[in-house]
Amino acid sequence: MSTTDICDCFVIFLHNVAWLRRHYGISKKRMAKLLGIGLWSLNKIEKGEIPPRLDVSIIFAISRQFSIPPAELFSVYLQ
Repeated sequence: MSTTDICDCFVIFLHNVAWLRRHYGISKKRMAKLLGIGLWSLNKIEKGEIPPRLDVSIIFAISRQFSIPPAELFSVYLQ
């Protein structure tokens, strides 16, 4: 997997986090709590930026909360 592919995967992931929150009408505060991250981190994600202390546990929290396989979060734009 090239560096470009890795970057593309993260762009898809960041998009999907923001899309899920908007699609389900969840407040930023509630979404941050569901994912076990701070509001500052969620704001960074929704701006398309990777927060410096992003933990892999967010992937499993999203998978669990929204019943989405972890690999899909990085490979498919949710719509």
